[in-house]
Amino acid sequence: MSHNRNTGRLSGRVVVVTGTGTPQGRAGAVALAREGAAVVAVDIDADAAAATVAEIHATASDSSDTTAGGATGRCAPVAVAFVGDPDDPTDAAALVEMVAEIYPDG
Repeated sequence: MSHNRNTGRLSGRVVVVTGTGTPQGRAGAVALAREGAAVVAVDIDADAAAATVAEIHATASDSSDTTAGGATGRCAPVAVAFVGDPDDPTDAAALVEMVAEIYPDG
């Protein structure tokens, strides 16, 4: 069984993955995206979060496009970065607001 194949099990779902600057967080985010989820990559390091999003988009562009359509017909990105600390109440509220705006059907 190929580990790069998108089974679509998480198609239409939005997942928030924290710590995407670490090898474990990045691997988890990429794996979830391969299963069809739209991923919000969260890290306190902007470059690390952006690198995870770039890897997801590169993986997605191998087999599909880099947008996910919702019930509204809007196209939202397969992955976006959020820079902040999810343990900080202000950052956590901003994260929730961003996710709701980008993925209103998620």
